[in-house]
Amino acid sequence: MKKMLILLCCCLSLTVSSQLPNGIIAPDFTATDLNGNSWHLYDLLDQGKSVVIHFAATWCGDCWDYHQSGPLNSLYAQYGPDGTNEMMVLLVEADDGTTLDDLNGTGPNTQGDWITGTPFPIIDDAAWLGNLYALDDVPRVYHICTNRVLTNAAGLGGWQIHNLHEGCLQPFGNYNAGILLYDGIPSDFCGEATFSPSVRFQNLGLETLTSATIQLSLNGTAAETRQYNGNLDRYEIAGIFFNPVTVTQATVVEIAITSVNGQVDEDFSNNLVSTDLPEAPSTSDNSLRVEILTDDYPGEIYWEILDDNGLVWYRGGNPGIFTDEELEGTYAAANTTYTHDVPLPSNGCWEFTIYDGYGDGICCGGGLGHYRLLEQSNFILLQGGVFTDEDHRPFSMNSGTTFNDNGAIRGYTGEAGDFCGVLEFTPSVDIQNLGANAINTLELQIRRGNETLQTTSWAGNLLPGQLGEVLLQPLVLDKTSALDIHITSVNGSPDTYDFANHFPVRLFRRKVEDNHITLQIQTDTWGWEAYWELQNAAGQAIASGGNEVIGPDGGGLRVAQLGDPGAYPSDTLITLDVSLPDSAAECYTLLMVDDWGDGFLDYGFYKIFDTNGQLLLNTRPIYTEASNLIDAQLGVSGSREQEAGSLQLYPNPVSNTLVLEYFLNENEPLQLVFLNAFGQRVQVPTPEQSGAGFQRLPIDVSGLGNGIYFLKIGDGERATVKRFVKF
Repeated sequence: MKKMLILLCCCLSLTVSSQLPNGIIAPDFTATDLNGNSWHLYDLLDQGKSVVIHFAATWCGDCWDYHQSGPLNSLYAQYGPDGTNEMMVLLVEADDGTTLDDLNGTGPNTQGDWITGTPFPIIDDAAWLGNLYALDDVPRVYHICTNRVLTNAAGLGGWQIHNLHEGCLQPFGNYNAGILLYDGIPSDFCGEATFSPSVRFQNLGLETLTSATIQLSLNGTAAETRQYNGNLDRYEIAGIFFNPVTVTQATVVEIAITSVNGQVDEDFSNNLVSTDLPEAPSTSDNSLRVEILTDDYPGEIYWEILDDNGLVWYRGGNPGIFTDEELEGTYAAANTTYTHDVPLPSNGCWEFTIYDGYGDGICCGGGLGHYRLLEQSNFILLQGGVFTDEDHRPFSMNSGTTFNDNGAIRGYTGEAGDFCGVLEFTPSVDIQNLGANAINTLELQIRRGNETLQTTSWAGNLLPGQLGEVLLQPLVLDKTSALDIHITSVNGSPDTYDFANHFPVRLFRRKVEDNHITLQIQTDTWGWEAYWELQNAAGQAIASGGNEVIGPDGGGLRVAQLGDPGAYPSDTLITLDVSLPDSAAECYTLLMVDDWGDGFLDYGFYKIFDTNGQLLLNTRPIYTEASNLIDAQLGVSGSREQEAGSLQLYPNPVSNTLVLEYFLNENEPLQLVFLNAFGQRVQVPTPEQSGAGFQRLPIDVSGLGNGIYFLKIGDGERATVKRFVKF
């Protein structure tokens, strides 16, 4: 008996929302081409030919690109009537709204000349044929075997389509059944696998098929025999489902048709399918690494690593593919390699699962993406990229090092980015237990450089793999700060594995003390796409520049043109002096808008300087718009010149008496507020303030308990905060 191995891996490079599924019987039709020749599908198939149909529209860019690339031309030349005469190709223009002029490339709705150089028949005005094939979009390319079975062939090269032709089941004799495909058998497994095999088979004989015997074998031993009884005319299809089976070792699974209508099948070549079911790969290296090479569409990729209970331990990419959103974690760059450390806590079965939001995998139609799971030695444990919607790859951990106490910071809730004045907030972090032990205690610190701003102790019960929120202590910030939130201990000991123990948070206070700033813009090749606006706290524009057609709400609308009013030239450095109102403190927003929605490309940027030439901002917007805050603390004509540097607070640390020194131009007392480390107000008696000029205020803090405190000093319009330690 000749064995036939049917591969189920999908080679399609274009999958769309709705199209005819593989394995169905193609609808029959008769159509006339531009030369008046009639083509009857089933007549062509009965001649032993397979048929390729390219559904297109003259205005369709993707259709034109595929047509111009020429895979069907070469296929037709080699295997068509002037070649081996085993295949036929038909081009179907399926939009009745287009004309013959469009096909000739001279009409208004065309990508070019579709007729010249096309060797195979062209069928026009064929919307009816598109409806017959449930056409909802173009392009579509279908390959139809001599046994009437249809396969999606969109994006395939000529040799790949010919491979489909070579794999066709051939009608023969009176009593002949052939297996089209099998399903329900995993590619590999960890520990044990329970699955329910099934097959679809077709009557390829002239006689009606009324019965068939089909046998399932595991490692050469018969496991189950099923009987089909019914009535299948030639080319009709039926299915057989076997009972669930469980395997614990590598297994060869075979399904065979052993008889048809009580007789021996006249063609053994298509009676048997065989596949290997191997055990999943195993590793003893806990410190694994995921490598993702994105394709042309990085926002469609999402992956997870799960334990044998289905609990997700690691994830990456865009979790919004299931709701058609682009959420945090989305890969930004196409055709780019991203790596993720994924330490696993203990032995057992694990699974790497990857999803593609469009359903065409990450290779090989829209780029040559791949996924890999690697050991520290760079040995590739798993790899792939050719799949449709999802790919599930089990693996096992054996004889690995157990990571008992291991936590990771998985998320942050709190302030980030720009702020004005004094920022007071209470942050929190999401902690995941990546160890084998439950986490009962945690210690976290927030640091700013070498300075520890706070230490938080947490107690609870976080089971392995689980996520939990840890509320940190209140923070009061008055200057640009690069914060580092850090796990310092788990269950009273250092973290077993230093993975994701740090979470950086950047906060920017761009403080200016004059009513002038310098805005410097380096335009890209499309300088006319830029517009900017400086807005006050009420959202009113006090200064603006660039293309006036765009305006503050025009990001991504793609209406800008070279020569529009105010439009900047391309590849030009523009320096602007921007005046701020002379009034009291204000928080301004600089809004930078890009008409095309892709920001400043190449070497484009914008910068902000104060009057002393100090760089306050240097950035390159990459999206539709960007906004940055500017904290103007003084007007030039203002009489209060109380700078942060003129405030002196000593001694620090302090035991009994804290001294505050400052200078006032106006006879107006300052407002003094004391806060503890939790941001709560505490009562401290303060002496009276008198007159303008130099002030020295001794403050009795002996009544405070030991710890960290903050003194908030304000004049009703702005404030500054000083930190001190009481001992």
